[in-house]
Amino acid sequence: MTPRTALTSQRGLALITTLVMLLVISAIAIAGARLAIGSKRMASNQRDRDLALQAAEAALLDAEIDIQGVSAASGRSAVFSGAALNVLPFAAGCNTGTSGAAPFQGLCDAVIDGTPNWLAVDFTQTGAAARTVGYGTFTGRSFPTAQGGLLPAALPRYIIEPIPDTSPGASEGAYLFRVTAVGFGANPATQVMLQSYYRKGE
Repeated sequence: MTPRTALTSQRGLALITTLVMLLVISAIAIAGARLAIGSKRMASNQRDRDLALQAAEAALLDAEIDIQGVSAASGRSAVFSGAALNVLPFAAGCNTGTSGAAPFQGLCDAVIDGTPNWLAVDFTQTGAAARTVGYGTFTGRSFPTAQGGLLPAALPRYIIEPIPDTSPGASEGAYLFRVTAVGFGANPATQVMLQSYYRKGE
């Protein structure tokens, strides 16, 4: 083999080695980019879920204030007290109406058998015809929202169901109130549902 032939052979080997190294480096770079994009999506989804969770927790508190009573002009806490509770329209499928003589929006007759109210009602519906209550409707409290930002896309909403209080020491005819709330993330499709039981203080 002449020196010229050996040199040509070495140059060909160097080219192949370089191409293999470039291929390996490109594969590592693509894998790293995919990992970074996946991590960003996971972090974004988790942040959105946390936002929806906090909104749902705020709605549970708003419902408790709604039941217990506030000084807001639209307050309706009296309807959760005493004998008046027995004649309230806790309607099957949940009631509507936010003002006037019938501030009964979101009051639901508890379902014993069948699909529970929290699976049957549309928590995304708004307005007086909605069967769920928007945050602050009866308490006068405010909640920041924004479309396409870092805040929830919509107000959290809730429903209230009366449940007979069978705990030891409970008076006859006493009720607990089951509150189901849904909070939304910055993406309206991100929703978290929470539920709590509340006993109205005297």
